[in-house]
Amino acid sequence: MLAKRLLLVATVAFVGGALGLPGAPSRILAADTAPTSLESGTHARPIIRKRPRFPRPEANAGIEGWVEVSYVVKPDGSVGETLIENSSGRKAFERATIKSIKDWRYEPATMNGKPIEQCHTRVRIMFTLEEGPGWNRGAKKSFKNHYKRARKLLEDEKLDEAHTKIDEIATRFTTNHYERARLSILRSMLEEKQGDMEAKLTSLKVAALSDGEYLEPEVYGVVLLNIFNLQIHFQEYADALGTFETLEHRDIDPETVAKLEQIANQIEELRTSDQALAIEGEIGAAREEHHGAGMWWHTLLRRTAGIEEISGSLERVELRCDWRRVKAKPEKGRAWRIPPEWGNCSIYVFGEPGSTFQLLEYASSESMSPANNPDSTAGGAPEAKSSR
Repeated sequence: MLAKRLLLVATVAFVGGALGLPGAPSRILAADTAPTSLESGTHARPIIRKRPRFPRPEANAGIEGWVEVSYVVKPDGSVGETLIENSSGRKAFERATIKSIKDWRYEPATMNGKPIEQCHTRVRIMFTLEEGPGWNRGAKKSFKNHYKRARKLLEDEKLDEAHTKIDEIATRFTTNHYERARLSILRSMLEEKQGDMEAKLTSLKVAALSDGEYLEPEVYGVVLLNIFNLQIHFQEYADALGTFETLEHRDIDPETVAKLEQIANQIEELRTSDQALAIEGEIGAAREEHHGAGMWWHTLLRRTAGIEEISGSLERVELRCDWRRVKAKPEKGRAWRIPPEWGNCSIYVFGEPGSTFQLLEYASSESMSPANNPDSTAGGAPEAKSSR
């Protein structure tokens, strides 16, 4: 591990009162993930990007939500295949997002003056109720009361009872972004005590949505530091570099900045080291839009990756890079070498929920031999090779 794990110690303060006017108009926030630079070309630029319609049942109940989605921008500027990467869990928000994105239009990306497919455009949609008379985005009294009870159960080490109470709060008393951020921190504290650090990382990422808009600045800083350390622990090195860039722009003490820079430099050294990186993966819950399959995904640090140690059933692997994508069979002993001109890449693995495997990111200097029966893929495949 490159950095010592920090414990999350943060006092969460409450502001505001009850949520009012649940039928108020919605405002949808969308922010594209910044792509890498493209030599001799241009990025896709939005022309028509109408905000999704806020689902009426959720608006009437005062429920806010969010959806993170990856999609392809075709050479004609239309939106192609979409993948929901994460969400607050309500299908109505996911359906509204996909329906709206399908109608978006872009000025297409180009390479040497010719339109090309932009394969890894990512966006987060925040379904947020607008402020109005009688509305406050803070925590409701009912949420505060149950939150305090759950916090006391945690302090008393009554973890089973705390788990039950937190689940109850999530289903009965959490409706807005402000409450969800605090509940996510509370859940991360439970997961810390249970030793489930992967779940803790997921909870903290939810708490930090929208650049910490729903957290106090000092709490957001602590959350980011925890995310950074956990990303390193789980070898999410490319994502950790992104978190480091966010931390760089925060008002933190010089000693901490120096330590973070040292760790970021070590990650950059890993990018070109001779040591293969082994990342453990597990397929998540089945999703309707994946035809019943589950999904796991990872942002790649290196240009060569393969699948090993498969336990269970994997259906397919998809590489989505800024400027190209490829689908392949997840066979042991097969690796994909990704040309630098494809840009930054993420790998998506689909299969039976609970299936496990090992993703290997190989050193660029490792010798690779040709694979038998290389996959044929639309749009051009990377150079398919076998691991040693």
